[in-house]
Amino acid sequence: MQTLPGEGKYVGIVSYFIHDQDKLDEMMDGIDQQLGVQKPQDNQDVSTAADGQGQGVEKEQIKIEILNSTDTSGLAGALKKELEEKGYVVEKIGDTKDLTYSYSRVVDRKGDKEKLELLSKDSGISIVESDINANHDYDITIIIGNDRT
Repeated sequence: MQTLPGEGKYVGIVSYFIHDQDKLDEMMDGIDQQLGVQKPQDNQDVSTAADGQGQGVEKEQIKIEILNSTDTSGLAGALKKELEEKGYVVEKIGDTKDLTYSYSRVVDRKGDKEKLELLSKDSGISIVESDINANHDYDITIIIGNDRT
């Protein structure tokens, strides 16, 4: 049995668990090695992420918007470039209106846990939330907080 590495933090009066991505990657590598899981070569272009059922999430099919909640300009554009280098297509970047977040977060808009987890991992943002709205234009909204300035 393994324990998810990280620590609890308060943002205002709300408690969050912030996982440690580096330690989690190390733990998962160890588990993969124990189970004999084969990893793709570093130079292979992998544009899908397999789930436990052998199905995949196609990164380029995820509708993503990135919103900057900070006073630092250019953060949404920089994250867009980073994600597009990993095979995603970011459909919209912009700013939040009158809201500033201390911590960045990945928000699921359509109820797809696989897409949420994949974007959380690839963006390096550990706070994930669900705000399901079938009429929302995007599958995932990434909100950049002051932790990325």
